[in-house]
Amino acid sequence: MPTESHWFRVANPLTDHMPRFLGLEDVARVMTNDPLDGLDVSSLSILEQDELLVAEKMPLRPTSQNLRVGLTILGMTNGSLRLRNPDSPRGRALVDKVVEAGQLEGLKYFSAPQAGSATLLVLGGTGTAKTVTIKQAQRLLGPQVIRHQKNEAALWVASTQLAYLFVAMSHDGSRGGLLVGILLAIDRALDTSHAIDMPKKFKTIERLAGAVIALMHSLYLGILLIDECQLRNLVTSDQAELMQMFLLNLMNSGIPLVLVGNPYAFTWMADLSQDARRFTERPPEFFHPCGAIGTPEEDDWEVVFDGVSAYYVLHSPPQSLAECSNALKRCSGGVPGLALALWCTAQRQVLHGQERTHLRAEDIIAAYNDSGFDAMRDLADGFENKDPMRMLRWRDEDVPVDFYAAAWGCVLPDVIPDAMNSMPAKVLVEQRRSKGTKTLSAKAKLKAKKTREANKQLQRDLLNQNLKAEDMRKRGVQNQTMKGLDAMLAEYGGKKLKP
Repeated sequence: MPTESHWFRVANPLTDHMPRFLGLEDVARVMTNDPLDGLDVSSLSILEQDELLVAEKMPLRPTSQNLRVGLTILGMTNGSLRLRNPDSPRGRALVDKVVEAGQLEGLKYFSAPQAGSATLLVLGGTGTAKTVTIKQAQRLLGPQVIRHQKNEAALWVASTQLAYLFVAMSHDGSRGGLLVGILLAIDRALDTSHAIDMPKKFKTIERLAGAVIALMHSLYLGILLIDECQLRNLVTSDQAELMQMFLLNLMNSGIPLVLVGNPYAFTWMADLSQDARRFTERPPEFFHPCGAIGTPEEDDWEVVFDGVSAYYVLHSPPQSLAECSNALKRCSGGVPGLALALWCTAQRQVLHGQERTHLRAEDIIAAYNDSGFDAMRDLADGFENKDPMRMLRWRDEDVPVDFYAAAWGCVLPDVIPDAMNSMPAKVLVEQRRSKGTKTLSAKAKLKAKKTREANKQLQRDLLNQNLKAEDMRKRGVQNQTMKGLDAMLAEYGGKKLKP
């Protein structure tokens, strides 16, 4: 069989294991997740039905955005592995140099970008399907662990490769916590003991960090995905600045990086200059509840509902899927995570009632009115009615309330009216203000001011990305979300995705 001579098709043992997709339909099939697929629901006992309804589940029917994120991750991974091709002397030299420098020089070696560096931000509040999208996108890369046999071209006797690595940001925002998390994830995948051995050998964080990056290169890691990036661990923690600089080092490492979390967790990037431009080349993916942004025609609720409604364990089908869909959209505010929670709660109420074996729209409404939904009802109502005042308890924490207020043409007052319907939100906001007034130093106040300004700029930037070209608020700013994607999609049949 003749060897391809074009650089794009040259033989590469690092990508040989990866699936080949003929079109977007194949990509969608791989990214689809149906936890009940292959299970005979009619044979389940009531205890088994109930267990499934309270178990962790992450159904997904890919929307155009889900597919776009998956393809971007696939393209970032392929691009980096192409540069590190061990069949090429240049690729071997690149990896050998980074591994040696990381072990000897530590973190300082990664102050400048290495070949193959690429970063994607995946932003959104809780329940907007960010995490399940990322986890399903990993499936596009094939098996996580690849055991290579002898390869004369690569000068291998044998080698182990990691296709991807998924970790959570450290809760306290410490570099050491994240590094140990990365090592533990490697150990789980490979049955090794790096999390125990390496901190003993490399005594400082800087040395350990460099060694961990070197280890990832020695394993030919395709992409690193870090979830749970929040205000508490990237902006307000005592170690925030150190973690921010470490993330810049990871961006420079030569291993593609995906950061998943709250948009406000990345406001510090506004203070960057050259480093910040790296993100304009690959605009962030902002996950919204269905219907929160854009026109009704752009609403992906039908696709989301297809995925949620497939998680159904009652023995008789719903009375009316259309009525259930309408009720679920209203009660959840279009937030996929809330929709799934209400869908499962409604089924449990039917199951425990034992009066019938099918779901009705009225059951979804009952789940919405149940005390178990009290904590999230304001959030759902806020999105359903485009009322940011109801969402204030999540302001600057997990939901970019100010962004949605701007997108909906609302102005949030500095002083919360006493007549607010959402009293818990009022109390929380007032408590936060009171605490801040008592404790902030002059330096902290200046930092807080800069953060607020950065938040406002981020809101403007994100809003521009979601406005139509003819919208007067856009003021001529071009939406770059699809920039560079068409070229990547050429490999997959030449089809284009809708933004």
